[in-house]
Amino acid sequence: MEQEELFELQERMENATEEERMAEVLKYFPNFKLKTLYSGTSPKGANTYRVTIKNNDEEFTTTFTDSIYNTSRGERSSNISILDCVLMDAQCYENCNSLEDFADNFGYDLYEERSKATRVFRACERQYNNIIKLFGSDGYEILNCLTYGM
Repeated sequence: MEQEELFELQERMENATEEERMAEVLKYFPNFKLKTLYSGTSPKGANTYRVTIKNNDEEFTTTFTDSIYNTSRGERSSNISILDCVLMDAQCYENCNSLEDFADNFGYDLYEERSKATRVFRACERQYNNIIKLFGSDGYEILNCLTYGM
């Protein structure tokens, strides 16, 4: 997809509802599926889920921690919001050139938190690689346009 087309898609999604955004995801990726399975509560009290994302014959599973706000209300984020969060993790890796760049951008002190920063950076890298594996580079760009601004 050309840059201009991506920009137009992003503009079209600017005021779209979550339902409209998900309909667009299914239009571009008719074999897309996102399943969630409750897996417990985080140390801070938010619900956590195992999320499996499928496209065609490929899939990957990741962990998603919902907001404390949703948890306190007995609600769960929508599938499009969960997809957006997975994409944001991938973008964290994509937009950083190195662990040092990642640490600078996200406030990690590499002298005291190198292990934690490395673990998070590598998790973002896995998210990025899994998304590319399922949707390709063009699909990744389309998904970012469909979820942008949520």
